[in-house]
Parts: sequence; structure tokens; C-alpha cells
Amino acid sequence: MPISGPRVILGQKKGPRAIIDCYILNYLNWVYYTTARLSDYGLRNDSRCPRCGKDSARFAHVAWCCRVVQSFWLAVFRELH
Repeated sequence: MPISGPRVILGQKKGPRAIIDCYILNYLNWVYYTTARLSDYGLRNDSRCPRCGKDSARFAHVAWCCRVVQSFWLAVFRELH
């Protein structure tokens, strides 16, 4: 079961809580410097994901879409349910 990113959380909620979740995700995107972002700033030569090696690892990839991270989130979701 692939995890489709922030929509897993935000797609099921309506109202003020969904807005708060959106702000939280935007804040995390702002404070977490991915390898792609560091590469954009010239602070790193390689923008590949450090876990799976995919090119241009942006926040959505690093937090949700990376196959290594997906196995982690799947284990978390299974534990919670």
C-alpha cells in the first residue's frame, strides 16, 4: 500500500484542523533542508536522496515518497491501527 504524501493526512480532514495540519507541513518544509535544497543553495554538490539515491530529493520525497521512508510510515500506520 503506497503512501501518497500529505494528502493521506489532509484529504480526510475538513475545517480548522486541516488548516493547522497544512501549516505544520509548510513549516516542516521551510525548516528541513533537503539535499536538493542544499544543492540549490550551492552548499552541496549532489541533490540525490541519501536513502534511496533518487535524483532531486525534495521534501515530499524525503518525508513521504522515498521507498525506505514508506516502509517506516507503513509500520507506524499499522502500529496505530
